[in-house]
Amino acid sequence: MRLRKKVLSFLLSGAMTATAFSAMPASAATTPDPNGDGVIDISDAVYIMQYLVGLFEPTDLSKLDVDGNGLISQMDATYAGLYEIGILPEKG
Repeated sequence: MRLRKKVLSFLLSGAMTATAFSAMPASAATTPDPNGDGVIDISDAVYIMQYLVGLFEPTDLSKLDVDGNGLISQMDATYAGLYEIGILPEKG
């Protein structure tokens, strides 16, 4: 469990560092845009993590399932960060 948290922290910190470069535009036919602002970036990862700790209940949970496995988890937040920095391609 500790290793998983460290890996997640590492990935998200890398995503935050890359935020300065650019954000990937989101399209309704491709990767879900969790916070609905039109780009997939670190703010989407933060949005997902806020949901996971119980800060709010979104009306459409499907937008938070970035990895498309049917579950909302820390991996969805990680995937949002990885999309932003270009490691993962958009789904289409």
